[in-house]
Amino acid sequence: MMHTPGQLQNFSNKGLYRTLVLVCLAVVTLVVVSTYLVFERESAEKKVRFMAESRWSLEIVKGFLIGELKSVEQDLVFLTRNPELSLYLQSENALPDAEVTERTLAQFGAIRNKYSKIRIIDENGKERLKVDYRPGGYDVNQNLQDKTERYYFKAAKPLGTGGIYISRFDLNMENGKVSLPPQPVIRFLSPIHSQDGIKLGYVVLTYDGSLILDRINLVEQNSNLTLFLADAQGNWLKGPEGEESFAFMTNPESQGQLAQHFPALESLLATDDRGHLESDSGILAFENLSADRMMSNESSNVFQASGWTLLAQLDNERLSASLSSIRRDLSLSALVMLAMILPTIFLLFGNLIRKNDQLNAFMFELEYSNAELKNSQTRLQHNLADLEELTQEKEEFIEELEYKEKELVAAKENAEQGARAKSDFLATMSHEIRTPLNAVLGMADLLDRTTLNAEQRDLLRTIRSSGDSLLSVIDDILDFSKIQSGKMEFEHKPFMLEDTLFEALDQVYQRARQKGLSVMYRVEGDLALNVFGDTTRLRQILLNLVSNAVKFTDSGRILLSVQANRSKTELPGNYLFSVEDTGIGIPMDKAPFLFQAFSQIDSSVNRKHGGSGLGLAISRRLVQQMGGEMHFQSEPGAGSIFYFSINLNRQIGIDSDQRLEILRGRTVRLHVCNQKQREILEDACRIRGFRLLGASDPGPVDFDVFEPLALGTHQPSGQHRVALLHPSDELLPESQGWLRFPMPIHIGRLWYFLATCLDARLADPAVESAPERVVPEHIDRSEINVLLVEDNPINLRLAQLILEKLGFQPDHALNGFEALDAVRKKRYDIVLMDIQMPGMDGIQATKAIRREFGQAHVIIAMTANAMEGDRERYMSEGMDDYISKPFSYALLQERLEHWIAALAPKFKSTAR
Repeated sequence: MMHTPGQLQNFSNKGLYRTLVLVCLAVVTLVVVSTYLVFERESAEKKVRFMAESRWSLEIVKGFLIGELKSVEQDLVFLTRNPELSLYLQSENALPDAEVTERTLAQFGAIRNKYSKIRIIDENGKERLKVDYRPGGYDVNQNLQDKTERYYFKAAKPLGTGGIYISRFDLNMENGKVSLPPQPVIRFLSPIHSQDGIKLGYVVLTYDGSLILDRINLVEQNSNLTLFLADAQGNWLKGPEGEESFAFMTNPESQGQLAQHFPALESLLATDDRGHLESDSGILAFENLSADRMMSNESSNVFQASGWTLLAQLDNERLSASLSSIRRDLSLSALVMLAMILPTIFLLFGNLIRKNDQLNAFMFELEYSNAELKNSQTRLQHNLADLEELTQEKEEFIEELEYKEKELVAAKENAEQGARAKSDFLATMSHEIRTPLNAVLGMADLLDRTTLNAEQRDLLRTIRSSGDSLLSVIDDILDFSKIQSGKMEFEHKPFMLEDTLFEALDQVYQRARQKGLSVMYRVEGDLALNVFGDTTRLRQILLNLVSNAVKFTDSGRILLSVQANRSKTELPGNYLFSVEDTGIGIPMDKAPFLFQAFSQIDSSVNRKHGGSGLGLAISRRLVQQMGGEMHFQSEPGAGSIFYFSINLNRQIGIDSDQRLEILRGRTVRLHVCNQKQREILEDACRIRGFRLLGASDPGPVDFDVFEPLALGTHQPSGQHRVALLHPSDELLPESQGWLRFPMPIHIGRLWYFLATCLDARLADPAVESAPERVVPEHIDRSEINVLLVEDNPINLRLAQLILEKLGFQPDHALNGFEALDAVRKKRYDIVLMDIQMPGMDGIQATKAIRREFGQAHVIIAMTANAMEGDRERYMSEGMDDYISKPFSYALLQERLEHWIAALAPKFKSTAR
């Protein structure tokens, strides 16, 4: 049968359109199903996170309940063992000091501040003494009642010594009526016995149950949960109806609201103490709490105790709200995928339709050519096959993309978990190492202050040096960890650059001097020295480089230089620093290993000189984070030069001190044997405006400046003779009239020193400092009350020895509980508080002391926790100062004298 061209075209296009519709439906179905599966997975994970959050919330409330029950137990023990109450009950008539007993009970209530009523009942149920809470304090209530028929009195009668009865949640009753508004209370009863064991009566503490409900409300406000509390009979203590939830206490028909509200929970509570439940109203977490299990211990005999059921609910509305963002994101992703795939399919099918039109036109021209028609049909089949292959590739691509996404999420979680584990491990190890190291260095410091022979002092020096080296390794590891985790923080404060250079050299000067090395620094003449930046980190970098230079140099010199960085193409930053030595040098083939962490270029060098291999790695990372880069040049046997650049901001408006103009035009003769040191001093003198004479040049001079090696080789002739000496150096026998200036040379301070020689009214601003607090002589340190809180016996012994040597007579406590008891019994001026202790730690103890006594005590944290932010955290928790372990004799002395001086006005009466 022959078809017309129009019939052929209509037939062919309809088939393609049907295929297009089927393909589009398949793609849309695949995307929708995939989106649904991902949403279901995310919903399940959301529920898991809720379960963890609900468990955490329940544990917080449970912890509060345990703490409150323990506190009530201690109060009952305190009151039942109070001899005043025992005598009060034994007397038939009121004692002469009854008012004292009443006032004592009222003061006790005011201190504890958690009881709405305190009752003393005799053995027959008659009230002997009652204290009620009133706004502003506790008052004695003279309206005594008969409690014989009260259920809690009847239940408590079988109690023996130390026994405690805990009532159910109840409403406060006055004259047989429920107080309004409803006041939930819990009654605690414990018997009072005479010394002969005769029961005299009972202490009744009416605990304010709203404290528990307020804590539950607080936890609820900080979460997405709704928290409920029910008693053992399933009655709401905090329920959906607010204060109406207490209707069960006055109306028996309202009891058992928990089972009515959550009918599926009743069977679970009968078999499980904790768990989760998914109901029509949402997801529910529950836990059964037993008061006797939470407060009982070896010293407690809980006769009867109530139980509670604590619940945390995430209702469907909140769950849907939390899942709405997930649903929105997944829907958007699905739309994006469809927007990418469907246009591609339409494009392909449009191409096919155009080809089909061409085929129809060709068939119209060659209607009777069966061979060409078959060829055209074959091409069409190939195109359909390509379309199917493309569709399959798209599906495989989507599956691979989802798989990669899962892998990335898992990798990220593993990396974050590893980082947290590493940080926790480093903090723990730092604390565990610093704690015994504190004893090692502290005892060595104390031993150094005793009489020792030369051999003993040499052995002690080795112990202290090894301890300092170990502490340095710990600090390097912590710094490296902070840099790797991106937690290293930098300051931006003004400082004098020349002081930072000098401080770095001053710390290695003694070691360099023992090896016969000369150490010096040089500053480019026109360089701004008043800058903004992080002087601590810059000093750390410089100290590491000069320490390495001293370590690997046996003879010669070490030169620290700083100049403006005029070639920023190689190194970024505007200041260029370099440390040059004449040491053993470094082979260039070892350069790739030089800045790697925990690596040494030669294991034999490591065994000889020591080191962790972290110093250069840390220094380079610090330089990079300060906007610069570090490199080095070296040749074996010919020394090394390490140089780096950083960005420092100049302080605007800071000019040179005009007082130094008195030096301009003066004449100075330098007697310096070290050629490099001489060149540096000559350059500095020219910049300052001195006229220079050589060591052998005749003529009068204002200053003769001598280096130690030059003393005795020249005859001084200047008006002022200045010797550049280490403090332990001795002058020549003819030393009268010589002026001493300490080595290493701080050039800036040298100018002020020389200026002061010419005019004594000038002072060196670089060495001026804020006046220190001085401890007045009239203060007797033995009269200053110091409490030492420390659980480690060795560190406790160390701190006691140091305090005794400083003239104090300290008391001690082994944990936070003992510290709190001590400050309640005795007023202490200073409390040295450890942090990690069993039972109650240092932070908890500090908060408890602050709550009861305010700022009456100076509390100093003394801990081995030395991670970034520890000092700030402890200060924010209420402590006044912070000392990290290991601490030295001098450090502890300095901080104590600081605070004693601050407290000096308190001790004026002790003057003799």
